[in-house]
Amino acid sequence: MGSSIPHWAGITAASRSGGKNLNLDRLGVQVKWITKSGMKWKDLDSSFESEIKKWPAPNYIFIHLGANDLVFMKSKELIENIKCSILRIKVFAPDIRIIWSDILPRPLLAWNIKAKVSGNS
Repeated sequence: MGSSIPHWAGITAASRSGGKNLNLDRLGVQVKWITKSGMKWKDLDSSFESEIKKWPAPNYIFIHLGANDLVFMKSKELIENIKCSILRIKVFAPDIRIIWSDILPRPLLAWNIKAKVSGNS
């Protein structure tokens, strides 16, 4: 579940021999790609809740999110949002294992947006 990197990873996987399921079907594993380029942390809760209503709770969730939020909110606020989302996920799926992908900072993107906002671009 996440933004651009898992989005493009899913597209790339679809064109490879193992397909979108990463050749894990032989082990009885199904991979579901829930991604959106530009996805922000606030989108996680509603996306997860929507999917959990359609499908049985997954055993694992891989989350790659947060980089798109760093420019628009303070780190402390983002950390609080992350904690709340993880707690919500555990309420919906108590046995789920969460796999976290580190947030990739985007200094050039942040500089570019700040320059545009201040009129220095």
